[in-house]
Amino acid sequence: MRLININGNIQSENLHALHSWNRSFHYGDGLFETIVIHRQSLPFFELHWNRLTAGAEMLSLDIPAGFTKHFFKDTILELVALNYINGNAAARLTLFREGKGKYTPDELRAGFVIEVEPLSDELFKLNEKGLTLGIYPDLYKYPDKLSNFKTCNSLIYILAAIYKSKNRWDDCVILNTGLNICEATSSNLFLVKQNQIITPALQEGCVDGVMRKFVIELAQNCNLTVSQASISSEELREADEIFLTNAINGIRWVGNYGSKQLQNKVASELSEKLRQEIIV
Repeated sequence: MRLININGNIQSENLHALHSWNRSFHYGDGLFETIVIHRQSLPFFELHWNRLTAGAEMLSLDIPAGFTKHFFKDTILELVALNYINGNAAARLTLFREGKGKYTPDELRAGFVIEVEPLSDELFKLNEKGLTLGIYPDLYKYPDKLSNFKTCNSLIYILAAIYKSKNRWDDCVILNTGLNICEATSSNLFLVKQNQIITPALQEGCVDGVMRKFVIELAQNCNLTVSQASISSEELREADEIFLTNAINGIRWVGNYGSKQLQNKVASELSEKLRQEIIV
């Protein structure tokens, strides 16, 4: 029986939690963050908090006065203890608009749900076998002011994930409306070409990933050249390496894109640096 926190109240996840008219359920009216926990510490917490508050402002979600940065952090760690998780864990916060109304809400106040679950002890360990990667061709992500946040409208990622499963890939690339590379189903994407690291710019519509931000800084500290730019599908085919990043898995390297086999030299170097920074 897993315990969760709903609007400050601890309860079983099996109990009735939200009304049928919850706006996140009806309209996708909300945001979420997924946060890694390592040995009772939240290594990227500030980055998550900054993205959460920026996203809430963009959605005109009024965060409750008591929902402070310290409350959020303490509640996550409390849930880890209450659920008897001794190792690494992942927390998910869903921030949704309270009240009823249809497209016009009758209030702007936000409610929240916080959940935790255990993770493998091998946090941020680079995958031994390279991932297989393809392109999702059916829908395109529109770059706008919301596209950099993790909103509760995740249909394009769900449909892309179904498509990759049907094709027996490990992941697939989502394109933007300009037919440039945007991201993968749950990760930001990097490629390496002639010793230069390139990742889609935020203006291309990708999520402003916490691990993306950290890896860019990590690479620059290693004197590696990093560019944020538009990336065409053709450039992806010409890459020497492709790797994916997110806050839970760290860095994962792609072994095959289509029929092309790829290296993992830079991904291995950055993954080792990531573990040295975080795994203490």
